[in-house]
Amino acid sequence: MKPVEATDLFRRMLSRSSALHVISLLFASAPHRRAEVTALLDELSDDALRRAALTAVRAPEGEMQELFGPGGSVSPREVAYSREDPGRILADLQGFYEAFAYQPPAREPADHFSTEAGYLGYLELKSAFAWASREDESWEVAEKARGSFFSAHFGPFARAFSLRLLELPDHHFLDLAGLLHEQIDRIEISPAADRS
Repeated sequence: MKPVEATDLFRRMLSRSSALHVISLLFASAPHRRAEVTALLDELSDDALRRAALTAVRAPEGEMQELFGPGGSVSPREVAYSREDPGRILADLQGFYEAFAYQPPAREPADHFSTEAGYLGYLELKSAFAWASREDESWEVAEKARGSFFSAHFGPFARAFSLRLLELPDHHFLDLAGLLHEQIDRIEISPAADRS
C-alpha cells in the first residue's frame, strides 16, 4: 500500500503522540529527562503545553522527590488511585504492553504515570503510521487498544493524578496538571477512518 500524503488528521495524531511522549518524560525519573524534553519542545504544536512543559522541566530534583518520590505528596502510580487489586492492575498493564511489544523504561514501574503516558503515545504513533500506510486492520487494532487502555487505565488515573497535583499550591507541575486535567478527554478522541 502506498502511504498517503500528510494531512491535518495525520499531523494531529503525530502531535498527540509527541505531546504524550513529552508528558511521559516530564514525569520520569530519568537522569537526562531535562535535555530530552528541551530537545522536543519545538515538536509540540500546543503553545500552552509547551509553556507548561518548559516550567515543569525546570523543577528542581528536590521538588520532584518531594512530589513524586517515596512518601511524596502525590503518588505517580495508578495502584494508589484504584480500589482494584494491585496485582490485577499490574498484570493487565503488562498484557497491554506485551500485546504491542512495548518496552517501558526499566526505571519506572508498569503503573507509573510516565510509563502509561509513554505507552499511550506509542499507540498513537502506531495508529498514525497504520492510518497513513492504509493498513486498515492494523489501524483498527491500534485504535481499539488505545481506546481500551485509555478507558481502563490512563483516563481515570490521569484525572485523579492531575486533580491531586492541582490540590497542592506553588509547584512547577501546577500548569501542566491544570492543562492535563482540562484536556484529558481530547486524548481519547479517535481519528476518523475516512481517508477520501
